[in-house]
Formats: sequence, structure tokens, C-alpha cells
Amino acid sequence: MAYILRVTETYQQQKKKPTDLQKQLQRTEERLRRAPTKLAHSEELKAGLKGKRSCRIKSNWRLIFTICEECREAKHQDTNLLDCPGCADQSDKTVNLLYIMDYH
Repeated sequence: MAYILRVTETYQQQKKKPTDLQKQLQRTEERLRRAPTKLAHSEELKAGLKGKRSCRIKSNWRLIFTICEECREAKHQDTNLLDCPGCADQSDKTVNLLYIMDYH
């Protein structure tokens, strides 16, 4: 079963800015739809970003996202509440694309 991508307003706005990332972002989104936990260069984040994941888009750019299924299993809903409003209404098979960040 494919995952549903849910895009935050922040991600939508940031996606437009680094024009050189457009193709990589599209490919990454497709991979996230198929198997978000098996995405190459994907890692669980710690400390202030606990409950979120990061994947490399280019050497210095990262996509920050959550997987509802994983978040619920680890009981991180309270931690991610501000990033994922309406959590209770989302399917376990939802990936929330939160934002893009420069990793330098």
C-alpha cells in the first residue's frame, strides 16, 4: 500500500525557492510514497527533532518529515503536535513533509 503525502504550508513555500532541487524533490517524494522507512540516506533525528526523520536531497540539503505510523508507535504525537496538526485524523500510512533545511 502506498503512503499518502501530506505537505505543510512551510514545505510548499520552501520547495519553490531552491530551483536546483526541484527534480530531486520530486524523486524523493515518489520514494517516500512507496517506502519512507527504506529511503536511502534517511535517519531518525534526536534531541529537539525527536520523532522526525531527515533524508538527504543534495549534499547540503535535507528534507525533514514524519511518518504517522512510526510516530504513533514511538508515542511522539505530543512532540510533533505543532508540525502535524490534525494528527488523529491522519492515516498511519501518511508521511508529513515538514520543511527543507540547509545542512551547513
